[in-house]
Amino acid sequence: LAISGRHSWALTTLASIYDGWNKPEKASAVYAELEARSLREYIQPGMLTAAARAAGQIEKAIAFAQQALETRDPLFVMIARCWPQYEKLRTDARFLDVVRQLNLPNWSADART
Repeated sequence: LAISGRHSWALTTLASIYDGWNKPEKASAVYAELEARSLREYIQPGMLTAAARAAGQIEKAIAFAQQALETRDPLFVMIARCWPQYEKLRTDARFLDVVRQLNLPNWSADART
């Protein structure tokens, strides 16, 4: 984190790691940092989606995914269908509806590929 300057991608990954280790309070703390920073600097909604999900903030995660769609976050287009940090969101019909609206080639909500 220090080398990256606490870059949002590194922080999002850290929140996901904490979630995987079943440390929700730590995932929430990392997400809170990202959310606070997003008020004063640009944090890609695609990253906020994963961090919010890791912190158990599913409604916010879906809202950030929708924002990523609406603002055409290029990162979201690249990671929506296969990034491991989104795996738990891929069981949520609302998230799948957002991804469906990207019109990604060869993508199916049923196949999740």
